[in-house]
Amino acid sequence: MLYPTKKVNYMKQKKKILYIITQGVWGGAQRYIFDLTDSMSNDFDITVAIGESKGPQDLQKQLTKQNIKIIQLKHLVRRISLSHDILAIFELIKLYKKVKPDIIHLNSSKAGFIGSLTKLLTHKNQISIVYTAHGWVFLEPLSKLKKQLYLWAEKYTTKYKNAIVVLSQQDKDIAIKKIHPNKTQVHIIPIGITSIKQQQTKKQALQLLQTYTKKSLKTHTLIGVVANFYKTKGIDIFLQAIAIIKNKLDNTQIIIIGDGPERKNLEQLIDSPKLNHIITLAGYIPNAKNIIPAFDLIVSPSKKEGLPYAILETMQAGIPIIATKVGGIP
Repeated sequence: MLYPTKKVNYMKQKKKILYIITQGVWGGAQRYIFDLTDSMSNDFDITVAIGESKGPQDLQKQLTKQNIKIIQLKHLVRRISLSHDILAIFELIKLYKKVKPDIIHLNSSKAGFIGSLTKLLTHKNQISIVYTAHGWVFLEPLSKLKKQLYLWAEKYTTKYKNAIVVLSQQDKDIAIKKIHPNKTQVHIIPIGITSIKQQQTKKQALQLLQTYTKKSLKTHTLIGVVANFYKTKGIDIFLQAIAIIKNKLDNTQIIIIGDGPERKNLEQLIDSPKLNHIITLAGYIPNAKNIIPAFDLIVSPSKKEGLPYAILETMQAGIPIIATKVGGIP
């Protein structure tokens, strides 16, 4: 019998995936990455690079619990910033050389543009680029110049992306019409949620909600909004609508769960005799899905969306929904 003269490594080396996202504040895109890394970490060598170093670190905290490798990016920021954006390209060039990924999965428009452009500059043709569009940024309430800039960026970098993932048929149709990628390049992969085995009862959810609002809500009709406070979420339009029909909302309380840069503007809208007695900004609540059964109605007033987890969780809880006809919501 012959024996090998030296050790042979029969373990197949895992392929490397590098996820890149613009910011760590918890939202749909961040949960999307967390779910993917959580389910794929046994089969792939995963690294997650996250921008907005001075912003909230929600995703970083969740990934740390799962022992996922994290790299904090200094110059990848959400806003358009010529100096930061140029420096972010060089930052990603170093990152690609360090990690040497087989697959780069880009999330958000800014990461999609800079991450794809970096591949061009590094001449790493062997790297596969996957880009998930969590709703198209050029559909957001922006100036015409910014919309055109984002649209141009999507068009220009399409040729450097091996696959574009969208969450709905609506977003695929928009991509084909406005961005003009190869039709075989665009893939619809809807998000999903796991079934809750022991869902909170209405009573339990109500008790939990009251701990955050510091209000007695037992006798009220409850309307809820679950969203980060960005202009694109349309909460300002929702508040204006409530001001119009407030006389028809006897014994009603409206609870808005979330936080973000639009908080001051929303507080100003609420700070009036018309609204301040019926609307509460409850702030960020972890695992907000546990509170959804407390509501009689959930409203999603977004101006632009991909496919909101909150909508799926509300459907699972059997709560009625009023929503705008955008992105994957229909």
